[in-house]
Amino acid sequence: MQTDPTVFLVDDDAAALDSLKWLLETAGLDVETYNSAVEYLDAHDPQKPGCLVLDVCMPVMDGLDLQEKLVAIGERIPIIFVTGHGNVPSSVQAMKAGAIDFVEKPVDGPSILRLVERALEKDSQRRRQVADRAEIEARIERLSRREREVMELLYAGKSMKRIAAELGISVQTVAKHRAQILEKMEVDGVAELARILTTYQLQEP
Repeated sequence: MQTDPTVFLVDDDAAALDSLKWLLETAGLDVETYNSAVEYLDAHDPQKPGCLVLDVCMPVMDGLDLQEKLVAIGERIPIIFVTGHGNVPSSVQAMKAGAIDFVEKPVDGPSILRLVERALEKDSQRRRQVADRAEIEARIERLSRREREVMELLYAGKSMKRIAAELGISVQTVAKHRAQILEKMEVDGVAELARILTTYQLQEP
């Protein structure tokens, strides 16, 4: 399984593509190049970590169209747009759709490296959140229906006595469910349980 991030370069200008590839590889980054948006889309693998450095003006499918298609399929790879024909409407559209930045050619080496570093960190953070959410979901799946009910009431801050009254069960039974919940959720107490459930709810699916 690949763990090192890749910078995906998409540009129909071969000279610009080679120049940027050399710059990024000199900085120690893994790089893949594509001569068109269609070529990149055909090869796209959402499991590969990284970011996309994307030219705006290309034939058949331009950079903004590619961004739109990626958004439509739920792909959230960070995108840095580069173009020799920048304009305000295009940059606004790109940024509203979640682009990291929109820069004009010729790109400044240090600036593009900083943007790529920022984009790779954003992608890494998102992937960690997705993995954390999947782990929490797997733990929740271990709970019985009754344990989930008790957990929701514990998360709401209700006492075991109150939970027992609401569910029509004994306090001792609530205590047993509570112990099972903490074990299955792999936490040491209700405070830690509340913390991971809050994180789970704050994260986007």
